Amino acid sequence: MTKGKAFVIVGHRHWGKSWSLKELSRGKYSTVIKGYKLFIKRMSNDDPPVSRLLKFILEAIQLSRQCLIIALCPDFDTENTVTTVLDKLENYDLKFWVIKHSQNPNLPPREITDQELTQLRQHGQVEVFKRKGATPEQIAKEFRRFIEKSVP
Repeated sequence: MTKGKAFVIVGHRHWGKSWSLKELSRGKYSTVIKGYKLFIKRMSNDDPPVSRLLKFILEAIQLSRQCLIIALCPDFDTENTVTTVLDKLENYDLKFWVIKHSQNPNLPPREITDQELTQLRQHGQVEVFKRKGATPEQIAKEFRRFIEKSVP
């Protein structure tokens, strides 16, 4: 199989990853961008059970799906299987789109650390979305632009 592309929206728990992907795909589990069908898994590795995300990746490989979109929590310090997920994606060029700041107004301000960004860069290309207080619609629009630049 030729290497596919996996577009990964990155943020910690309750940052709007899943809501933004739902907005991007209008509630569906796939979307078409620039003529390419992208298969979406809104569930992140911080949503138990992680086996569902791993199953999605394995099925995508078996079905030779060339373009995936997944959500990822970059907490490399805990055993939430970040490394396991990234290892399973070895058949894909990884394109990380990082939501730098928590978008949840009901939680204290948080952000992705420089160390987490460095670790992601060891696995693929990284682009950082730095806006604060963005809606899922705004995040989805910017993530789509990122994908459009990189889709085959």
